[in-house]
Amino acid sequence: MSVKIKWSNLFNMSELDFEPAPPRELVLSDELSQTLAWLTAATRHDRKLLRCDNNGSLLVTDAWSGLNVAEQDELYPESASTDTATATKPNVGALVSASDQLVKITFVRVSGGDTEVVYVPPYQYYWYPFKTYSIVAAVVPDPGGTASYVGVTFYI
Repeated sequence: MSVKIKWSNLFNMSELDFEPAPPRELVLSDELSQTLAWLTAATRHDRKLLRCDNNGSLLVTDAWSGLNVAEQDELYPESASTDTATATKPNVGALVSASDQLVKITFVRVSGGDTEVVYVPPYQYYWYPFKTYSIVAAVVPDPGGTASYVGVTFYI
């Protein structure tokens, strides 16, 4: 069975050149439709072929690389004392980076809303891809953990 579809900007692939132009309509078999879905990723304006390194790991860019910094903060949680970064500007996500200690990070999307907790290992970062109201950093274990710096960047 095959399907006829109209060409869409989601089929634009920078790796392919059409001469003289992309087709107005395209006939795809079920197998080809499924293969395209598996081998490509959609952005807001086109599709990209997926690529892997020699170990088979997908090569991807950092999710925040195309975004702009809205604001940033430096937190210093200590034993029995958390530190909080509250966004004062609209954002679409936040990047949290840990220094030399494991830290507990609590995300709040809206004031008074539910919380989401992640643990960020030493010398690592975590991308939170949602509008964020505040970020609370705590040492692990708490109390008794070692104080350390935590970098927070909100993006637009």
